[in-house]
Amino acid sequence: MRHGLGDLDTVVVGLESAAGAAGAVRLGWRLARGAKATLRVVSAVSDPIVDVVSARVGLDAGRHHENLLARRRAELTNALQPVLPPGVLHSAISVDLGRAEQVIAHHAHRFDARLVVLAGAFPSGGRRPTDVARNLLHTLRRPVVLSGPRAGDIDRVVAAVDVSFAAEPTLRFAEDLSRLLGSEFEVVHVVAHPDVPTEWAGSPHAAEGLADAGVRAATEMMATLLPEDVPRRISRGEVLATLRAEAEDDPAALLVVGDQGRGWIHRRIVGSTTEALLTECSAALAVLPLVRPDPT
Repeated sequence: MRHGLGDLDTVVVGLESAAGAAGAVRLGWRLARGAKATLRVVSAVSDPIVDVVSARVGLDAGRHHENLLARRRAELTNALQPVLPPGVLHSAISVDLGRAEQVIAHHAHRFDARLVVLAGAFPSGGRRPTDVARNLLHTLRRPVVLSGPRAGDIDRVVAAVDVSFAAEPTLRFAEDLSRLLGSEFEVVHVVAHPDVPTEWAGSPHAAEGLADAGVRAATEMMATLLPEDVPRRISRGEVLATLRAEAEDDPAALLVVGDQGRGWIHRRIVGSTTEALLTECSAALAVLPLVRPDPT
């Protein structure tokens, strides 16, 4: 699987509605210009109630659908006029009937888009498009960027890495995003409060020793994978809360994480930091889908 963005040809911006469109498209346009790539803006419209009723009574909903498509295109055109040049604006927008996760995935596959940007934080407080993001990450294995409240103004890319196989591809992906955006690049690792084995429970220094070992491992990993001039930080604390604060305290930051490809059962029962960030974090977030290497 290709993780770098060096030969990025197309950036797809997927929109469930016109809410948050300007910020997401501004970010997608910056990335496309940085890569000299084509920008595609894709939106989906549907009216399930009309579809069900028309199917039951045999009515033709074609005119209604045409009006839905025309209205969404007009909304997007109006919202994006300050963002895109006229020539790009009119050629970039596609509006299709259907569910957002299906329509956006279809266009991502159609254009072989190596990067998809989603409107991830709506000014109106609407929900994040987590269903769309999950579909792109777990089905098409496409990297996803969820825009934040100041997505068009991002000036800092922060790669959050652990000491697993995911560290190197996540770092390279984040470096490419930083290069395309012309932004600062830094790396953060969070050493979680360790679970002390039962047989060590009586030792007053067991937790501290395990945490120190985690710091040493992260320091060695960064020294191996990063040039000396790349800023890096190692924090101690609860991983999800620390990463959320890292992203949300700076609206102009883009947090980059890797999704290690664990299955639905693991995410449901054990939990996943990436899954929690997708659902709960209101800041700009980039997720790189990864496949765990075969131990054999």
